[in-house]
Parts: sequence; C-alpha cells; structure tokens
Amino acid sequence: QGPIPKVSSSRVASITDKAGRCFALVRVPSVPPSLLAVLRSSLRKDGWGLKPTLDLSGCNMGDEGMEALGAVLSSMGMGVDALRLTATRVALHDARAQESFCQVLTNNQEIKRLGLGATGLSDGGVAALSEALKGHAAIEQLQLYANAIGPQGALALAGMVPSLDKLTTLNLWSNKLGDKGCAKLLSALSSLPSMEWLALSKNGFGPKGSKALGTWLASPDCHLRQLNLSHSSFGQDHQPSLAHLAAGLAQNSSLLVLDLSRSGVLSQGTALLAAALGPLRVPRLPAPCMADRGEQGRVEVFNVTLQSLDLSHNAIGPAGAIALSEALSGATATKALTFLDLWNCGIKAEGKQALVQLYRTKNEAYWNAQRSSHCCHSLTAKGRKSHLKDLLRINFFY
Repeated sequence: QGPIPKVSSSRVASITDKAGRCFALVRVPSVPPSLLAVLRSSLRKDGWGLKPTLDLSGCNMGDEGMEALGAVLSSMGMGVDALRLTATRVALHDARAQESFCQVLTNNQEIKRLGLGATGLSDGGVAALSEALKGHAAIEQLQLYANAIGPQGALALAGMVPSLDKLTTLNLWSNKLGDKGCAKLLSALSSLPSMEWLALSKNGFGPKGSKALGTWLASPDCHLRQLNLSHSSFGQDHQPSLAHLAAGLAQNSSLLVLDLSRSGVLSQGTALLAAALGPLRVPRLPAPCMADRGEQGRVEVFNVTLQSLDLSHNAIGPAGAIALSEALSGATATKALTFLDLWNCGIKAEGKQALVQLYRTKNEAYWNAQRSSHCCHSLTAKGRKSHLKDLLRINFFY
C-alpha cells in the first residue's frame, strides 16, 4: 500500500489473517512510526473482512514504537484478533510506555490472544497490564512466560483474572511467582470455569500452591485439561504437600495431561500420586479421597480421566515405580492413562521388573487380539488402530 522504508536487519514483522495468509511482511530493526503507518494502511485496505493477527515478535519496540502502535491500532477501521509482542522488550517500566500500552488494549477490545512472553515484564508492568485488561472480556489466551513477575505481580494477576470470563489459556512458565504467589493466583483461577490450559513451571510452586491447586482440582467446576508444574519444589521437606495435589487429582474429572517433571518428587510423593490413580495395599491418601457410598460405607475414589503423566527426572526410585505399577494394575484403576514418562527416575532393576509386568497386564487385551488375528484374521485394520490408541506406553531408563 506504499513504500516500505529500506532497513537492513534480519528481524521480521508480519501481519497475517486467520487462515495464515500473510499480507504484510517487513524486515525491521525497530518499529518506527513511519513503518507502522505502512502497516496501518495495509490493515485498513486488505479487503478480506477478516480480523488479522498482528505479530511483531522479536522487534525492538521501545517507547516510541509502542506509542506508534497504539496510534495505528486506534485509528484503523478493523479489530485485531491476536497481538504478539514476544521478545520485544516491552517492559512497561515507565508511565509513558504503560499509558501507550493501555491505549492499545483499551482501543482494541476484541483482542482474543495476547502474547507478551520474554518481554522483561516485572511486577510494575504486570500491575499496569492488569488494570488495562480488567473488563477486557474477549481475552482467551494470555502468554506471559519467561518474564520477571514476582509475588506482587501474582497478586495483580489474581485481581484481574476473575474479569476474564473467557480465558482458556494462561502461560506463566519461568517467572518468579513463588509459592504464595502461585497459591493466590490459583485461588483466583478456581472461579473461572473456562480455564483449560495452565503452565506454572519454574515458579517455586510448593506446599501452599499445592493445597490451593488440590482444592481447585477437586471442585466440580474445574474444567482444566492440561497442567504443567515441571521444575517445582516438591523436595524432601515438601513431600507431604503432594497429598493435597493427589487428593484433588483423585476427585478430578477433567484433567488429561499432568507434567511434574524435574520437580523433586520422591518415592513417598509418587506413592501418593499412585493412590489417586488406583488401589494400593496400604491406603496412603487422606480423607478427602474417600467418598460415601451409602450402605457400602466409605470407599476410595480414583481419577478416571488422566491420559498422560510425566514424572521424568525425579528420584522416585524402585519404590515409586512399584507403587505406580501396583496402583495401575488394579481392577478399579484408571483405564484412561495411555502415557507414563519415568525417564531418568532411578527405578533400577526392581522398578523395571514391576513396570514391565504393568505393561503386559494393561496391554494384554491388545496382544491377545494380535495373536488371534494371525490365526483367523479376526482383527481388522480399524480394530488394530482402536487397540493401539488404548495401549499404555511407558518411557523409562533404569
């Protein structure tokens, strides 16, 4: 729509429609007002009638660029579906940048996906972001990974979250929320039935966060489908805190994927998690994992929806592997689990033997059907695919 300033850089800024078609591609070392004027012209005159994705990831925005971006988005004649500013160093430290960014969000109430990962956001910037997003009901995905958000920023996010009633995805991987910050945020997220994907890895998640998470998971209003808690703090002193997480997991009916890799989970904590998935000879879970069954008294409750459990790079040892094998082999154990990752968990020969037996027990129906098909060809290609889908895959190195 006009001459693009000639600049020498490998940085790329692109504008695409919902179908992924690119209708503006420029190489920029920064985002000067003159260049954003060209982007504004392209956005206004594209003629497709679709809300575009504005992706300026990797560009050095600066205060001037943020002000120009605000002016462009406020003056163009169409909304933006997604705004990605990943790795743009928009730290929002000073009032000028905060005001410009608030203007961007205020004038674009239809933004559904907002990417601010690796932008240097700290507590002050998150406070400004929270104020700008309050009442921004269209937001569905919020990416805030690899920043410097601390406990105060977590409080600001907790105050903002209840107003985002369409939020489904929140990525806070690699921040500095701390255990108390995680607990406050989880308590706020529990009021959002729309939440489906949450990442709190590398945030010092510990006992307080575990208790808040267990309460949320046990709630019938919880619809969380994927949870990433890798690199958390479940060390020797915090193993009992896993009881809260396990108790919530046992009563949860929505979670499909749970990542606890590199979180210091030991054999005791593994036994608690195993007891949430199937019966153990020695009961290990507290009362919240028991349910009334009338005249039959109180019986154990197990999770029946979890499909993937990642415990890799934890020192669960042979005892942890044996506990998992025992729980998952039970007749009343969950049948939904299809992937168990125990890579580099120090399970040794005893743990390996238990897991091999678990693999054979869980997949016996498939192998029997395979042997039968070799003789009478009773298993069709569609049937084989169905059986393979239900196979339990175990990844381990002893």
